[in-house]
Amino acid sequence: MLKKKINLVVNNIIEECYNVQISDKEKDVETNKIIDETVLFFDDLLTRVHDAKNISSDGELKKHYDSINADLEKTSLFLINKLNKV
Repeated sequence: MLKKKINLVVNNIIEECYNVQISDKEKDVETNKIIDETVLFFDDLLTRVHDAKNISSDGELKKHYDSINADLEKTSLFLINKLNKV
């Protein structure tokens, strides 16, 4: 479920970057930077999701997933705000 949420959020951000590029070619450089940043963010989150297999405690596992969820929300909002400023 978390992987699907990550994919959805990341795909939406990248799609919006492409929409900006289609409407204004002069913003390609800025939006490409946001896309690169989004891909790095995606890679980091998926690595953290996969690292969860090494956690044996249910309490620690919940904390781990909660942390990933919080970072997903925080960073996605940051990237969206950054895109809105372009």
